[in-house]
Amino acid sequence: MRSLPWGLRLGSIALCVQLIGCGTMQRVTAEPGDYDDYRRAKLSPTFEARLRAGWYYLRARPDGDFRGEVLAWFGPAEERYVAQAWKSRARLTTYLEVLPDGPHAGEVRRRLAELENEARSAAAEENSFMRRERDRQRQYDEARRSRAALRATVTEWVRRLATADEYGKPIHEWGEDFRREFFETEPPGLCDVSQCVKTMGVEFLLPTHEGLRTERANFDIVLHFSDGVLRASTLRGHGLFSRLSESANLQDVGFDDLQARAEAIGTAVVVLSAMVEPLMPHASCSAEALSPTVLLRQCEGRKIEAIVGENFQQPDLLEIGVVPDPGAGATTAP
Repeated sequence: MRSLPWGLRLGSIALCVQLIGCGTMQRVTAEPGDYDDYRRAKLSPTFEARLRAGWYYLRARPDGDFRGEVLAWFGPAEERYVAQAWKSRARLTTYLEVLPDGPHAGEVRRRLAELENEARSAAAEENSFMRRERDRQRQYDEARRSRAALRATVTEWVRRLATADEYGKPIHEWGEDFRREFFETEPPGLCDVSQCVKTMGVEFLLPTHEGLRTERANFDIVLHFSDGVLRASTLRGHGLFSRLSESANLQDVGFDDLQARAEAIGTAVVVLSAMVEPLMPHASCSAEALSPTVLLRQCEGRKIEAIVGENFQQPDLLEIGVVPDPGAGATTAP
């Protein structure tokens, strides 16, 4: 390989000196601490560390050899960091950790206070919303339980009356449990010569567009006597089947809405069928129901019949009792 002429080699050396001379001369002539601080501002591993080192250099080295270069980088970089962190509490907090007395430290503290206030307000609103939701859910759970309680009350009395051994007996021969449930539990049953009546009222909560509304199902448990002995029993109540329907499908049934009433009766039949199925299965006890009867189960000498009140002045009836044996003679009092 041919070597360059001596003149060209001198020119190349001179060019290299021109290209790197300034930086090298700064490094050579700078105080050791000045150059070390400059290196940290340029070469620290993270952006935040470079910001901290740059800010330190500008404050600690007002006459530093690299001040112009550090200032040219730090100013835009710090402003860009603040702009990007403006909506982030975490990044603004980091700014104050890195530059507690930085150029925008006052603005950052005010902005951080705003974000913290917004966060507290949002948290308070969230907590309020969650409380309202919990309260609403608690109310709706209570409403659901109240509706279930109505169906359970009717179901229990249907069971008691359909399985009672008291038919054909005078009151003094009734079982203790049946007498206690009818006469001693509130409200107590009252009797005259031909019947005993226990008036029941069960409140339940019904969801509407305006919120939960309290409804009340009023019905009587009537025990019918003939010749001094119990012959039959009836659950009767104005709009009783409508109330049972409301408890099941949550649809309000107004007294003047005939279409809603018709649909409610259909739902009530489903509810009543579920009540009586364990007592008188459809497969073995179903019988033809002729209007105004909507449900009839009859077998093994017992009967359950649901009769719709044909207008709002007539009560809905659930008649329960013993089916007379046509081949037997008249029943006499014991």
